[in-house]
Amino acid sequence: MDPTKAATKPDAPRKGAMDLVSSLHGSIWGRYLLCLLLAGVLVTGKKYLLEPLSVYETNRLWTYDLIQKVLALGSSVDTPVAVVNIADIDKEPSNNLSPSDDPAEQQAVSRQALLNIFERLAPAKPKAIAVDVDISAGLKGNPTSVQDPEFLQHCREFESKHGIPIFLGVDRHAADTEDKWLGVGYSGMAVGLGIGNDLYQGKSAEMETRLDSVLRMFCWTQVDGVPTRLRSLAYGAGKVARPEAAELGPLLSWAIEAESNFNPARSLKTRGFLVDYRLIDTLDRSRISSKSLKQPVEADDKRFHGKVVLLGAVRTETDDGRPLKRTDDLFRIPGHSSLYSGVLLHGCAVDTLVRAPLRQWTPAGRIAADFGLTLLANSLIELLIWAFSREKHPHKHVFKIFWSVTALTILVLGLVVIPFVGTIRLVWDDAIIVAAALILHTGIDHWLVRAVHRREHHNHEKPAPKPEPEPEPQPSGDLKE
Repeated sequence: MDPTKAATKPDAPRKGAMDLVSSLHGSIWGRYLLCLLLAGVLVTGKKYLLEPLSVYETNRLWTYDLIQKVLALGSSVDTPVAVVNIADIDKEPSNNLSPSDDPAEQQAVSRQALLNIFERLAPAKPKAIAVDVDISAGLKGNPTSVQDPEFLQHCREFESKHGIPIFLGVDRHAADTEDKWLGVGYSGMAVGLGIGNDLYQGKSAEMETRLDSVLRMFCWTQVDGVPTRLRSLAYGAGKVARPEAAELGPLLSWAIEAESNFNPARSLKTRGFLVDYRLIDTLDRSRISSKSLKQPVEADDKRFHGKVVLLGAVRTETDDGRPLKRTDDLFRIPGHSSLYSGVLLHGCAVDTLVRAPLRQWTPAGRIAADFGLTLLANSLIELLIWAFSREKHPHKHVFKIFWSVTALTILVLGLVVIPFVGTIRLVWDDAIIVAAALILHTGIDHWLVRAVHRREHHNHEKPAPKPEPEPEPQPSGDLKE
């Protein structure tokens, strides 16, 4: 081979990234593959780059705030929960020998006063009675009240006589074995008083806003090394009033869940559920004072008949303006600026479980929803592009189609997340992030389409290289003139 010819032969064009994009863009399946690849990059970026940032958590809290306000628009006075305020109930000296800074903490709620309330409520046949008071023994193992052994036995007799379950609070020994909750033989009445949003307690300006702890309440808690699980007050009482499962079955349980794992502490195993707080002001306004229950209530008393009755101290603010402590039992909740007593939060949690549990995406369901929305938008885009393909200049409609479909998808997403959340009961708390990802996806896709069109137009207008002329044959030396 002539080396001069090899030197002048043009190089074969190299296949670059845009050539690959251009070739994929030439078929509908190629465009779907590009769509999936782009969606995968965005979902991965959201998972590993955005979620660890505080702005992501803040956005979810803000969305949950908004959802709570929308749920509150449909509030009614009808609730399956009744709250009895026992802040003014009789007290007795506490048998708790551990030191305390606050003399009031040395006083225990009178066990006989609680039994009297139980008996006065019995004619109305409530679904259950739950006491938001720590009945467990002191830190040194002594009963908090000298009346506790007899009180627990009377509670068991009350359950047998009236068929009304009694739930008694446990806090000091919530991390111990079941024989220390209320004593041997009484674990069936024990419920934990811990609230999932414990870190959301105190003055509004000082509250931590850890996402999992704000949005969920405990189903149960289990400490490492302890074989038993302690049900929460809301979960125990709520399941009595509505025993059927909250999950949607195997077809949807992989994607949507009513209960989920979360880890408020390293040594704590637990599951939690989202709480609908829309009735918290209704519960606060309609609370009944224990002093008003001086006589047995009527059998048809609508305040208590067929409801879960919660007994607990209700306050709104500390009287002396001192910094709040955990023992003050006051919390701030999403969508509200006021502080609320723990028993009201328990009441909302019971109401949520009895009415209709709130649901959320599982990690797999959240990813599937992200991809599903992207593919749905892409399918609609492909359909509209095909519909306009018969026109003389179909490309002029492409970008209008892209952005119109994106706007429509975001509108549908907003309708699902906000106005109909009370109907579908699905809390999509990172929907705004998903909407932003859809806009970013369309913007990148828009840019890619323009780049492909520019490249195709340039290649079409570029003149083909002229072939080099063949060299004329040289006369042979053997020829004679």
